[in-house]
Amino acid sequence: MPCAPFGSSDVSQPGCGHAETGLRIREGAADLSPLMIDASRVKAHRIAANGVKKKTRGGRAIGRTKGGLNSKLHLVCDGRGRPVHLHVSAGNKADIAHARQCLEPYVTKGTTVTVDRGYDAIHLRDWLTDMEAKPCIPPRKNRTIQCAYDIELYKTRNIVERMFNRLKDWRQLSPRTFRCPGNFLAAAHIAAIVIWLL
Repeated sequence: MPCAPFGSSDVSQPGCGHAETGLRIREGAADLSPLMIDASRVKAHRIAANGVKKKTRGGRAIGRTKGGLNSKLHLVCDGRGRPVHLHVSAGNKADIAHARQCLEPYVTKGTTVTVDRGYDAIHLRDWLTDMEAKPCIPPRKNRTIQCAYDIELYKTRNIVERMFNRLKDWRQLSPRTFRCPGNFLAAAHIAAIVIWLL
């Protein structure tokens, strides 16, 4: 029986290929002018990875990498380090593949988006510029044209890294023990709600 998605999930396959939802936050509760996005790998426990085949197409949002079977938790947080959007995908997917769908509900005119080098792509920069947002993305070192970015603003990106540390303090999130990505995401939301309340 396929698992039910949590919240406003966008599940494209009957096996919960990926799950996402934005936390429902009150108007004005979050400081959405600076946004930060990052992704972190979560090792899949043998309970969650049981039955995952070598060539599984997204089924449980678990992907095979050099380190074994992993999932990737994508997080958007506000300027005060509170999570506003969570998304789970297979661990072998690139961070930038889910950047736009995670940021889209929150990016408005004047929003500053601070991300790391993994998100350096022309299409993301162009989309943020079209949305009249300010991208703070350091260029990759092998880029022929080095784009300028605000170094002082980029130093504040550690906020999203600290947010991941707080989320991974929860035993159910590191390592991933849930088979269904919807259940794993629900546990991440419970942790996020507690972080908002503290």
